[in-house]
Amino acid sequence: MSHSDERTATEAFETLADPTRLDILRELGRAEPHGAPASLSFSELRARVGVRDSSRFNYHLQKLGDTFVVQFDDDEEREGYHLTYAGYTIYRLLVRGVFTGSPAVDARTETWSCPDCGSSLSVSSRGDGVTDVDCPACGAEYLHYEFPPHGAAERADDADDLLRAVDAWARSQLLLFARGVCPWCGARIDTRLTTDPDTLPHDVDEDAPAFVRYVCRGCGGGPSVEVDYTVVRHPALVAFCHDHGIDHDAPVWHLVERLDVTVAAEDPPAAVVTMAADGEELRLEVDADGEMTESVR
Repeated sequence: MSHSDERTATEAFETLADPTRLDILRELGRAEPHGAPASLSFSELRARVGVRDSSRFNYHLQKLGDTFVVQFDDDEEREGYHLTYAGYTIYRLLVRGVFTGSPAVDARTETWSCPDCGSSLSVSSRGDGVTDVDCPACGAEYLHYEFPPHGAAERADDADDLLRAVDAWARSQLLLFARGVCPWCGARIDTRLTTDPDTLPHDVDEDAPAFVRYVCRGCGGGPSVEVDYTVVRHPALVAFCHDHGIDHDAPVWHLVERLDVTVAAEDPPAAVVTMAADGEELRLEVDADGEMTESVR
């Protein structure tokens, strides 16, 4: 990031350091019917925010400028005030509970059991944006992943729904990483396969044979995951599950339990992921760049 970019970002965050301006973003975000573009007039927006003084309200609205809020006055369909992309981003972060957190959640599932011992799984969120799925009975850990605090708190009374949501969230993000797109900033992803867990910055199952490391060229983020997690959305595996009546929509760790991983080469590293069912075997080959190079049935 250049010095000019840093200065612009600093100015933008300084602009948001006022509760009235955050309320303006909230009300414009809430005004969107089912996510479709909407607009509010000056008087409608001021009434929603609850500021009586028109001059004071206009001062705060103008401070948000074209960075977070834009005004259209020459388009009948969009006339009024709208959120910009940056405005929507801040609004969604507010709704997700990123800045304020949410109450901790700790619940037991009824539908899904531990693949190792058969006990009910625990789904817990500390309210800080990280959700864990594990088995209190045998200590097996299945998922440790970022999930919006508000989304976890909203499902606190239904552990199965929370588990499904966390699983879907993790799957969708891993799919984007695998396709070379950072789900956090949209930049390109560098991917590599490794058989040495000591080279990874994250805690992983050290007994796993191989891992894929994703690193974003933009924000520098990205997970380190066992290689079998990276192939669960591949069309060949989806088709194989469909043909053999395997529930591909089951939580990802249930699918991974059915996969076998072997290291095919060390330098450069390569791995083979297989799934067997009804006397047939699917073989997926992964190269040093974490790319699936071949599928054989």
